[in-house]
Amino acid sequence: MKAADYPDAGLEQMVPDPFWIEEECKYDIPAMYGISHWWFQRQQFYIERHTSEGDRST
Repeated sequence: MKAADYPDAGLEQMVPDPFWIEEECKYDIPAMYGISHWWFQRQQFYIERHTSEGDRST
């Protein structure tokens, strides 16, 4: 399946075949989870640091 279909303009005949993408776009799902994993770890770090009793002097 091509990304676009231009039957009237004749674009498919003007553009060489290697330039057409024949497969669907695939996303790097593990990379997306890796980014979200670090984001959640950072959020958890700041939440724990803010809410911990720790060494607070009042």
